[in-house]
Amino acid sequence: MRLLFLGTCKFEDRSSGKISNPFEDIKDCLDLGDIIFLNMDGIISSRDFLTGDKLKSDGEQLLSLKRLVPHIPIVVNFKNDVVLHHGVKGLKDTEKFLAKHDFVFNIGVLRPLVYGNLCMFNFTDLELLNNLDAMEYTVPININHTYNDVLSRIVKSHKKPFRRIIIFLKFKHKRIFNYTNFDDLAKKLVENGADVVFGYGAENIPIRKSCFRHQGGLVIRNLGDLVNCNMNPRKIYINKGELCLYNTVSKQSHILEIGRHIVEDCLLPRF
Repeated sequence: MRLLFLGTCKFEDRSSGKISNPFEDIKDCLDLGDIIFLNMDGIISSRDFLTGDKLKSDGEQLLSLKRLVPHIPIVVNFKNDVVLHHGVKGLKDTEKFLAKHDFVFNIGVLRPLVYGNLCMFNFTDLELLNNLDAMEYTVPININHTYNDVLSRIVKSHKKPFRRIIIFLKFKHKRIFNYTNFDDLAKKLVENGADVVFGYGAENIPIRKSCFRHQGGLVIRNLGDLVNCNMNPRKIYINKGELCLYNTVSKQSHILEIGRHIVEDCLLPRF
């Protein structure tokens, strides 16, 4: 099975912009995967919130991905530190939308998401969780503990023959380009049964050596933003990004380099 990991997506309402399909330029890359994984910062809802429209979309941009590759299952991980940016109603609206359109996502917290022979966990760095209520929807971890016995035992207990364990892990950078704490934790998780640790940082800046192998497992440090319609005008966005393709049989991984450009104030991928 070929697992295709995309960067983080921050969508907008199609009515508020002109970007109806942010993925069309990389369709050839998308077709390489048997299943697609993406992290989404934000929620999907048709409501008007007092908190404004930041990190909220109508879901049309995400649906455009499914229309491009209707035959490929898409796993959407959105339960992280910003999941309650628009409250519980925003969270529930997102779950209903994803379920209605047959996206794969995790409903519970303590139990992993099992899909076929894939077992997926969702962890978030404790330092990112300013909203304590968000801990009800993601598993908080202390990424600075280089040897985390609890996480290791949880992962190991779910390992079975032919099962592949994937861990989503959002973390806070201590210093830009310093991934020591994340690397140590990710290696320990791989040593205890994880096949892929899919990391993504709060800054979402693509880096050199975004992926590396460890004892047959794959560690993804940060693929950066793939789609960002909530751009910070003060930040500089580089014009290159990456996708990661992992074969669960051969244990081989490949980095797919893509371009990135800005259209209508949205950062978008291009082939």
